[in-house]
Amino acid sequence: MLQMKYALRQRDTDRAGDALTKLTSMKIDEQMILPWRVELAYQRRDWSETRKLLNRFIQKGYMNPRIEQVAKFWRADNLTV
Repeated sequence: MLQMKYALRQRDTDRAGDALTKLTSMKIDEQMILPWRVELAYQRRDWSETRKLLNRFIQKGYMNPRIEQVAKFWRADNLTV
């Protein structure tokens, strides 16, 4: 987890993606990993994936006030991807 966090801080999306893949294979709770997947998609400037992941976060009913506010922005009908 720390390797992924540091890679994201350094904007090393390849290394962060590799670390995230390892975490996913370890069957870590999706609620813990999903925010990091959103961050990685955002850093990669993959806007459609960012929006999709944020919608998934809301649909699953996960609780995180910061992410909920961001997700509401990305869910706005006036956004085009």
